Amino acid sequence: STTLSITYAPTTVADHSAQVNIENGEAAASIALSGRATPPDASSPDDVQFGFVPTDETATETVTISNLGNESTTLSITDVSLTGADANNFSLTSGTQAPFDLSGGESQAINIEFPVNAGPNPGSRSATLTINTTDPDAEQQQITVNVEGSIAVPDIQLNRSAVEFGD
Repeated sequence: STTLSITYAPTTVADHSAQVNIENGEAAASIALSGRATPPDASSPDDVQFGFVPTDETATETVTISNLGNESTTLSITDVSLTGADANNFSLTSGTQAPFDLSGGESQAINIEFPVNAGPNPGSRSATLTINTTDPDAEQQQITVNVEGSIAVPDIQLNRSAVEFGD
């Protein structure tokens, strides 16, 4: 008896087939082979809500992008950016910039800070986090996440009962 090992390593996403023919002079055998190469599959993260953040503080929220494809797939993240009228009030922290690759089953955290460069002006801010991928199933190979936050000014309270003016 002899063991025959066959490796399937597709380079394109598709159904594949082949046939192995074995002959030894007295007998012959054919073995049909088939396989399906699956694409990488990017997760779709939820929108980010920072809520109210005081002007003198910074909050961090995390968006996680995952390759939901098979172990043998590679999902490339080619660009991560913040856009929109208030994009300069949010920032991507170091270590979360593209490009990077995710093998099947792997995830990467993308950290966003708020507020940044907001000044003392209270109010709502919003931006769009855009993640460009090589996922063939993603619309235009982009994933967008809405990012929202509000800058709160500190409240001031007076305690009038504690004021004394003497005689």
